[in-house]
Amino acid sequence: MASPFVGSMSAPIVLAQIIYICAFWLTLSHAFAPLSMVPFMATTTSRSLSTTKLLSSSAPHRYHSMTRPPFLTSSTTGVTSLVILSASSQEEDLELTRQIILGHLKTSPSAEADTTSENPTAAANDDDAADDKEDDAPPQEPVEHSADEPIEEPASSTEAEDAVLEESPEAEADTMSESATTDDDKEDDAPAPDPEDETTSEPIEESAKDDDAPAQDPVEDAPAQDPVEETANESIEEPTASAEATSPETPVAASFSSNVVLEERPRNDLMIRAALGQDVEMTPVWLFRQAGRHLPEYQAYKEKLGKSFLELLASPESVAECTMQPLRRYNVDAAILFSDILVVPQALGIQVTMPGGVGIQVPSPLQDPSEIATRLPSLSDITPQFVQDKLGHVLAAVQQIRVQMAEERKSIPLIGFSAAPWTLFFYMVGGSSKKNTDAGIKWMEDYPEDTQALLQLLTRVVIEYMAAQVDAGAHMLQVFEAMGMMMGSDDNFKTFALPCLQQIAQELKQRYPDIPLMVFARGACHMNGELSKLGYNVVTIDGSTDRATARQAVQTDGSSRVTLQGNYDPAELIEANGKTVQTVRMTAKQLLMELGPQQLIANLGEGLGGKESPQLVETFVHAIHAESAAMIRIAKQEAATAAAAAAVQTVAA
Repeated sequence: MASPFVGSMSAPIVLAQIIYICAFWLTLSHAFAPLSMVPFMATTTSRSLSTTKLLSSSAPHRYHSMTRPPFLTSSTTGVTSLVILSASSQEEDLELTRQIILGHLKTSPSAEADTTSENPTAAANDDDAADDKEDDAPPQEPVEHSADEPIEEPASSTEAEDAVLEESPEAEADTMSESATTDDDKEDDAPAPDPEDETTSEPIEESAKDDDAPAQDPVEDAPAQDPVEETANESIEEPTASAEATSPETPVAASFSSNVVLEERPRNDLMIRAALGQDVEMTPVWLFRQAGRHLPEYQAYKEKLGKSFLELLASPESVAECTMQPLRRYNVDAAILFSDILVVPQALGIQVTMPGGVGIQVPSPLQDPSEIATRLPSLSDITPQFVQDKLGHVLAAVQQIRVQMAEERKSIPLIGFSAAPWTLFFYMVGGSSKKNTDAGIKWMEDYPEDTQALLQLLTRVVIEYMAAQVDAGAHMLQVFEAMGMMMGSDDNFKTFALPCLQQIAQELKQRYPDIPLMVFARGACHMNGELSKLGYNVVTIDGSTDRATARQAVQTDGSSRVTLQGNYDPAELIEANGKTVQTVRMTAKQLLMELGPQQLIANLGEGLGGKESPQLVETFVHAIHAESAAMIRIAKQEAATAAAAAAVQTVAA
């Protein structure tokens, strides 16, 4: 028979050659110890390949190379694969040789001849192909459902993320990693009607209960809640974003001290694509003030550390932990920096306090324009270095959040934010959202030029602060005009607020053209038509906005200029209001039907206030994903059917 080793020879001669070669290499290996290497030859038969894989998987040996010594040749009827394994001792070498010889003797000559004669070259690639098979596994395509097919409950976000990260880089890129979420106590997310109790669009003002509330052990590792129960006829699955929709970027190393490699663009980029007006497979969702108050793990964490809200904000580690908490619980599509809008006045030298029970306050507001020069830095002082010096702890927190998100496999966008100039002005001259609320209007009326000067100073700070957040790792930016309802008139809004908001959008877009910008003028959403022309990608609607006309306000010739964000009522998430899983699903679906699933970021009309049920919040997030995916899929099917019908009519005509 034709030996795959050295031409046509009998089996005994081949065996003798094998023993001779192995002995020769054993001699060399011990002559050059400790670099002992033992070669063995694997025939191209399937049985030899099995033997090779068995040996290669036996500890402590590992593959080192697939090269061939110069004195070994292959005939035209077979190809020899040489696999070199490391051996730690002479005994291991001898045992390896024995196993190799036995493995070869067990191989049927006829089987070898048949295999090599059928395809003499394919076998040579068997080892490589087998090793590459797992690495090259194609990414899974999203499961398609028919229009009337019930949607099944998805796996938990953590399981999905782990599955994604275990795949090859190519598969990773094609799979959306699970969601995340964050917004913290942050006053800057959409605030609730009562400003002082808000941690979103307005300064985070926590009640005494928030400050002093005892908490159980911090639930840093709290297990995610079980998927919300489904009724027998309401099986809903949260879909996975399609592979084709993701656009992976080359990971880039962090610019700060860390061994973690950060992704330039998150694998779950639903938020980014929706913000830029691109079609999505399902509507993205996150929540104003998704971190903080309403989470038991947040209260437990504060209790464990014995820190107040403001003390948490001063610690990058605490900010990162609070930002991460909702990401571990909810499958949201974005995280938001846990912070407060009043960190900016603090950076300018204005004292901010939280005495408890009355929310965050500015105890010594500016009394008159003369104090602008005596208590605040000048416009020329506001530079990138000023922001680094005064708000470096916030920027360090952004970096730490990115690292922690990577470590916990939360590949979603991180949102940075700031209050808008007018909102900052409101607190700096009035001191509180509950007292002296007309102070800002009086300044505009009595000192219009000085008001403009102070607003210009604040605009410069906001621009540099938000730019620094992008440089630190934020993927998107949110501007909160939390006190939009406190301007007195639309004319005041156009004169004092809009120019600042426009300057912010223009300068940030010049620096970062690919970073989505979002704006929320709480209480002044009737001005969204004007806001949609300033350069922002996303305009938010609050709870008072009529959904029926919300789209029309931001359209030109029937085409929307921006993506809408909002405006679910957080009261629907409070069990004490009689709300249930079923009512949340129904109202979430209603939101999607009235605003449409595309060019929409599902969110709240104001921030979570603390009384919301985490279970109902989870239900809302899940319902938005599942219902929107079904709606989008059905719309595509209907469009395809209509196109086919039109084509038939054209042919018939």
